[in-house]
Amino acid sequence: MKKIVTPADSYRILANGPLLMVVTLGQAGDGLRPEVSTVAWSVPIDTNPPRLAVIIDCTHRTWHSALEQGECTLNVVSRELLPRAVYAGTVSSREHDKIAETGLVTVAGSVIRTPILPQCLANIECRIVSQTAETGLVLLEPLAAFADEEAFYAGWKMENGIYPVQHLGGERFQCGGDVLIQPALNIPPAPASGR
Repeated sequence: MKKIVTPADSYRILANGPLLMVVTLGQAGDGLRPEVSTVAWSVPIDTNPPRLAVIIDCTHRTWHSALEQGECTLNVVSRELLPRAVYAGTVSSREHDKIAETGLVTVAGSVIRTPILPQCLANIECRIVSQTAETGLVLLEPLAAFADEEAFYAGWKMENGIYPVQHLGGERFQCGGDVLIQPALNIPPAPASGR
């Protein structure tokens, strides 16, 4: 037996990409500083040439930083990082240094200037191919990628119990078979684990 899904909710049938923290370099004073924002919408587009896409609201600073710099990193959120990811998706980089406030660590990218978040399950360094303000679509070319060897082989190793987080809507997230409720936070505590 099948249940009826409204057209407005039909995207959830296809949306199973991991929750991401997108890092960009944004203008701060006379230089650039790493900024982070959370993205729930991501999809692989093609393998030859490799192309990925994320949706970023064109009113967000992340959108403009990506457009100005032409690059970003995608960082896959683990269960331990969920409070920080929710915080990063709740406040604006215009008023907050979200990386400092959450205790996230950045490490230089291997092929681009924008850093990665090594405590995430996986990291993808990307060049921006195009951005469409009307839809928020950001088309990306992955240039380098890294994944936690305990969690990823040629795909996510579900048998090891390390899962990327998925956003189910509102305060609901899923990690493996667990549904997690994570309300928006003020400033989260510093990370407890190295993941």
